[in-house]
Amino acid sequence: EFTCSVVTRIRIVVTDDKANKLDSYSFQTDAGLNAYIIPFTRSVYQPGKNYRVYYAFDAPGQWMYYIGHGDISLKN
Repeated sequence: EFTCSVVTRIRIVVTDDKANKLDSYSFQTDAGLNAYIIPFTRSVYQPGKNYRVYYAFDAPGQWMYYIGHGDISLKN
């Protein structure tokens, strides 16, 4: 969940622990409060393994104005 002051594009890439790209997503948001769900239901995702999620936020005239990453581990 996050808030944007302008229309924003969000790009997300999910990798395994060896940096192999497993999925990528792109969402366009409206100004205001937004929330998106990333489905980790595909067979490439295994419980107990670690994955890295990279993200970038783009707005008109501000390419990649916010970038980052986080590590996740899936549980049963």
